[in-house]
Amino acid sequence: MASENRGEKSQKLISLSRRLSLYEPPPHLNNPARRQHGIPKSANPKRAAVLICIFEGNDGELRVILTQRSSQLSSHSGEVALPGGKREEGDADDIATALREAKEEIGLDPSLVDVVTVIEPYMTRVCVEFLKFSFYFAILWERDDLFDPYNSVTFAKVA
Repeated sequence: MASENRGEKSQKLISLSRRLSLYEPPPHLNNPARRQHGIPKSANPKRAAVLICIFEGNDGELRVILTQRSSQLSSHSGEVALPGGKREEGDADDIATALREAKEEIGLDPSLVDVVTVIEPYMTRVCVEFLKFSFYFAILWERDDLFDPYNSVTFAKVA
């Protein structure tokens, strides 16, 4: 059951946050040269980052925030995605990229989440360029009038 008291953190989210913060990739995956099949070693990828934002739903189940890409985009139009995108010149690091993109795409104020861990990056080809994606797990502790994912985005249960 979701917490009804403002300021009281969900025990499910506290437990998940602790487990995620202990995550360490297996040694064979913790390789900066790890690439999708077919990407040349000479590729100089642009950086990108996404936010895997987890919150407790009204039913007490853990959920992840997803977005749907605009049907007007030239690539991956209409697809369901995690909030995120390419790093911009003013971004201090990949975490800043993920948080900025989540703010732009779904209106998520960065102060409402805690980034708890990053999983190993993944390099891929998108159209004609190479991207190195970083994936950041974040916890949305409390939904309120500032941001309620039920009013602004798609979400899915965490299995």
